[in-house]
Amino acid sequence: MSTLRHGRHRTLRSGSLLRWVRQTCAPRRRPAVSAAAWRSLLAVTAPAGAGLLLGRPAEGVMVALGALSAVLTDVATAYRHRAVTMLLPQLLGMAGAFATLAAEGGPAAPYLLPGLGVVAGVLACLSPEGSLGAMILLMDAQVALDLPLPGPLWRPPALMLLGGLSVVALALAGRPFFRGRAERALLAQCLTGCAAVLEPDAAGPAGTARRRGLHDALERARHTGAVGGSALLARHLPGLLALAETACSAGARALPSDGALRGRLRAEAERVAANRPPLDAPWPSGPGPLDARLARAARAAIVPGRPPGPRPGPRPGCRRCGAGYGYGAGCGSGRAG
Repeated sequence: MSTLRHGRHRTLRSGSLLRWVRQTCAPRRRPAVSAAAWRSLLAVTAPAGAGLLLGRPAEGVMVALGALSAVLTDVATAYRHRAVTMLLPQLLGMAGAFATLAAEGGPAAPYLLPGLGVVAGVLACLSPEGSLGAMILLMDAQVALDLPLPGPLWRPPALMLLGGLSVVALALAGRPFFRGRAERALLAQCLTGCAAVLEPDAAGPAGTARRRGLHDALERARHTGAVGGSALLARHLPGLLALAETACSAGARALPSDGALRGRLRAEAERVAANRPPLDAPWPSGPGPLDARLARAARAAIVPGRPPGPRPGPRPGCRRCGAGYGYGAGCGSGRAG
């Protein structure tokens, strides 16, 4: 009996483990970014074609390889996040290429690539951006070593950096026209996910997938705000995290929520994505305490208030003219009130 019981427990445990492995390793469909595809096509093929037409195929291929290394780091998210994620790996790749070319034929040449591997491993442990930088560091170092060019040592790294900077420039060219659009899209996705996990069927397998999608969206928003320093995400994320925690907890336990609140969340998500101000109408609150709590959390997520803390009091001013110190010269008497 005990053997059967232990065997049954072992079967259930292995079944749950296999389910977790399938969910973790299953490929997920993501929408293709057409702008990134056109950037890749232009930045990689144009230098190679120009090099062939001008009779300098080696230089063209080197610029194209530098552009390819930048394409691998094109995250197509917020512009500040793009600048950090794409520019730092290019600088690391240039440093690695120059180091391998400078050490070629010397006593330190056999130990350079293992040393760069150690540096790359340390960088990969820091963050996803560090992992991309480690990959480009090793790749550019090996490419510069395998494709030697006649001329000074700085020429191959400079050509590869030129190709990478062309992709970075193309990726950041739309910032004056589409500034903040990626951050607003992330916020709208989080709000829509909060509404989805509150649906009546959120306690089943469909709700599990929705909660996982909401978690991924929140992680992307948190990481984008931390790396890019977005003030918009930093202002809305605390309220969004509180709203998501309440919504996921209620949805996992199949607690009923107000349908009008879910509709309001979706409407606010559309307004956030379109860069329009939030609605002035009061938030719908159902009869239960859960609806009131969700309404408060949603209001705090969409219209965050002032940070807590005492406000500065009035500054001392001049007795004659009332001018405050630091704002103007006043009458020059210098007597504070």
